[in-house]
Amino acid sequence: MPPAPIDPPSRAKRRLFWGAGIALALGLMATGTARWIRSPRPGQDKPPVSAPGLPLGDRNAFEGVHDLGRGLSRTKWLLSIDRMINGPEPARVRLLQTLPDTLKDRLGTVLSPSTMRRLFPSARERLERRETALLLLERSIADQRSGLLPILHRALQRPEPELQQTTIRLIGLLGEQADSVLPDLTPFLTSRHADLRSQALKSIGLMGEAASSALRAVERQMSDPSEMVQLAAIVAYGRIAAPSDRLPEPLINALHDASSSIRSAAAQTIGRTLSGNPIAISGLIACLEDPISHVRRNAAIALGKQGPAARRAIAPLIDSLWDESMEVRICAAEALGRFGNEAQPAVPHLINALNNDFAGIGRPAREAILKIDPVQAQTIISR
Repeated sequence: MPPAPIDPPSRAKRRLFWGAGIALALGLMATGTARWIRSPRPGQDKPPVSAPGLPLGDRNAFEGVHDLGRGLSRTKWLLSIDRMINGPEPARVRLLQTLPDTLKDRLGTVLSPSTMRRLFPSARERLERRETALLLLERSIADQRSGLLPILHRALQRPEPELQQTTIRLIGLLGEQADSVLPDLTPFLTSRHADLRSQALKSIGLMGEAASSALRAVERQMSDPSEMVQLAAIVAYGRIAAPSDRLPEPLINALHDASSSIRSAAAQTIGRTLSGNPIAISGLIACLEDPISHVRRNAAIALGKQGPAARRAIAPLIDSLWDESMEVRICAAEALGRFGNEAQPAVPHLINALNNDFAGIGRPAREAILKIDPVQAQTIISR
């Protein structure tokens, strides 16, 4: 007897059942394969580095960031990083950019959103990939600097401000070794982006005296409308300029700026670069009365470095021995000690501070007395 025919609803249910089973099996196989790919191999301590924003192939290529001797040689690793940072956009992306909007929309209806993102990453995603490569390069700066500068020099020519800022920061980490890139950094001091101007000043400052040719350009940025740029320019000037009695006008004006950060940085820079300039000394003495303690502290330190020309600051520094800030009191005692025998009028006040619990500057006061009057200091120490 022939079997009973299967009605159409039962046949559809079977097809649906088998289809769901096959899909489930394929899903389980894909999950297991992905886990196997990510699992450590024999002799491998950790799975490949996951660099956000990079395709899987690129993530594996950058595994050498943790150990340059594993997987890729240093030369190949640097070439991979260079291509990632400075290489052209993929051909498919360039092609998509040339298509009319109607064709782009049509392509979006044919392909799924995830496929579109994978094949044609957005400008933001492409930028993030280049930034990720720069950050991977940063990890190599601490111990292996050779070969990095040409890559950074090419990255500096890219048009994206975000990449430019990161590149300029990395150049600064190379310090004096990056002085050959100085001519390419100075144009950024006049950029319309305040972040770029500030970062360029910081990197130039980290080059130290090797960047002395850019000193005038740095000096001009002390009058920048952005407080962030002014601050970076003052700090950079202090790192680049050699000690002298030359006082840039913007620097003395900075001692009277409305921002306490600017005033504090100006006092610190004057202490580093100037010696005996009477205008600077007058400005620093005025800063001893500043309402912000870190400004008074930096002014006291700077006055102690000015030498005999700043002897008129001894009396104000004596008053600072009783400042409400412990840091200011300590710095005032140390500054008085730097004047040596010329600070004899300060000895009774230092002895008083030495015996006063409020001052709390026993050791700095004792050391200052030892520098000013060694004989009297021996009497005090023997007590």
